[in-house]
Amino acid sequence: MPKPRFQVIHKRAAELQTLPLQVQRLARLCDGLRTLPELSAAANLPAERTTQIVDRLVRLGFVSALTTAPRKRRNTPQTVRNWLDGVSDPPAEPLSNPEPAPPPSSASPPVPEPAPIPESAPATALIASAAPPPAEPAFTAEEDAFFESSIDHLIGDDYYR
Repeated sequence: MPKPRFQVIHKRAAELQTLPLQVQRLARLCDGLRTLPELSAAANLPAERTTQIVDRLVRLGFVSALTTAPRKRRNTPQTVRNWLDGVSDPPAEPLSNPEPAPPPSSASPPVPEPAPIPESAPATALIASAAPPPAEPAFTAEEDAFFESSIDHLIGDDYYR
């Protein structure tokens, strides 16, 4: 039978902050992979003290003991390791049974393709070609006069006191 590994019960994890700081630090190490000796070494605590704290955490329902063997880690496929190392790109797999594109709607006009920009073009050309500038709002002469006028007459004398 494998040695028990200890794991925080996630439903109770928020309540860990109510415990003493040294206990909180040890509880954070209970990741479901460590045994008591590993917890003791990681927390830099004596084995007896670690056992007492973990036993109390189990009794209080903050931590559970896992007795099943940990899952084995799957090996990364060679094609993925090559891609990560930049050795080669994995071949692109064609889509099987791609769905046909819906027919274009006659209600909306087609979107024009943007004009090609040479690679040597400055960044301002890229920004300028991205979208047309918004139209300026056209105000009437009366509206312009209103916005140019002072608002002092709208604020009472009490405002300045």
